[in-house]
Amino acid sequence: MKFDVEELSSIKKKINVVLPKEMLKEKIDKAYKKLAKTAKIKGFRPGKAPRSVLEKSYGGQVVEEVMNEVIQEGYSKAVEENGLQPVSYPHFGGEPYKEGEDYSFSLSLEVRPEIEPKDYKGVKITREKVEVAGDEVSAQLEQMRKSLGTRKPVEGRGIEKGDSVTFDFEGFVEGKAVDRGKAENATLEIGSGQFIPGFEDGMIGMNKGDSGDVKANFPKDYHSKELAGKEAVFKVEIKEINATELPALDDDLAKDLGDYKSLDELKERISTDLRAQKEEASTRKAQSDLVDAILEKNPFDVPDAMVQRRVDAKIEEVKKQMTQVNMPEKEIATQIAAMGDELRQEAEKGVRGGILLESVAEKEGIKVAEEDIEAHFAEMAAKSGRDIEEMKKYYEGHMEYLVGTLMDKKILDFLMSQAKIS
Repeated sequence: MKFDVEELSSIKKKINVVLPKEMLKEKIDKAYKKLAKTAKIKGFRPGKAPRSVLEKSYGGQVVEEVMNEVIQEGYSKAVEENGLQPVSYPHFGGEPYKEGEDYSFSLSLEVRPEIEPKDYKGVKITREKVEVAGDEVSAQLEQMRKSLGTRKPVEGRGIEKGDSVTFDFEGFVEGKAVDRGKAENATLEIGSGQFIPGFEDGMIGMNKGDSGDVKANFPKDYHSKELAGKEAVFKVEIKEINATELPALDDDLAKDLGDYKSLDELKERISTDLRAQKEEASTRKAQSDLVDAILEKNPFDVPDAMVQRRVDAKIEEVKKQMTQVNMPEKEIATQIAAMGDELRQEAEKGVRGGILLESVAEKEGIKVAEEDIEAHFAEMAAKSGRDIEEMKKYYEGHMEYLVGTLMDKKILDFLMSQAKIS
């Protein structure tokens, strides 16, 4: 077997293989001998049918199986001996096999690019300073307070902001009923912004039992292009109005919300949690900016197969999310088509970043050790209040994902430690 690897580009290779006729004859003869032991040919006992008879009945099948075997052998050998990392299925090129002649074929494929990362130390980035304002703590506290509120029916007044309203509605645009724009006994907190602009404000002042028209406008960037930017009229019937009675903002509230001795302690915990969330977001943004900066210094091509796999995975994720909210299949297809370019750009960026991080890890000798995994389990157990062994059991069957996550963290931590952050 002879082969050579033709470099079409940094990510595309073409393997040219020549199989000697002697080798092919030997393999085909061996295949017929094996077949003769089991083939059932009318008029012959098992194992007694002559080669010429077997060729008439099974010739095409035998040659096809042998050729598939030797093509796979040639491919595997070329990949292994040349240190290639295929990321796509090979595209076969070759003429039909002719008995008594050498057989030549080619396999074209995409491979993971080999890059020598440079200039990834001392990169200058800016990290957002984290601050937690008092009104942020107050807003979070108010949300927690609302969770303990009790709803009481409203009598003798119209709808006000903050009320919870139960109602029937049907929407119309240009006189035509909106697809999936009708519901009975819908519930909405007025002022929550859950409906399109104008709808909730249009209900303010209406009383229980009232029916009327509410005008609202679909946003210009609304997911349905048929409705985007258009005015709608909703026929509304108010079934019930409830006001939320909130508990007093005092130490008793704090105790009801958790293991807190006072309202001040609860506020301190809220501030701490908000700061932690902002710190995490700031870190993620800084890491993303750092990777982007390093990528600019390390341009390279990425295989289309890797990008497409990531696009396909994202499409399936989006489809699942849209299906869960009962979006029609036609609308799902329209939305995904509109997201095409954006999805591909995100996928390419993700693939490029992943390859860069892997190359840095390889160059710096960064690996995930057993103690890293054990430390992660211990940390997760401490945060969740569960046993370490229970955490290990939870990750059974997902260790590859866990190791990949820990590897990314180690690489990013390393790069951040080498960056100049202001």
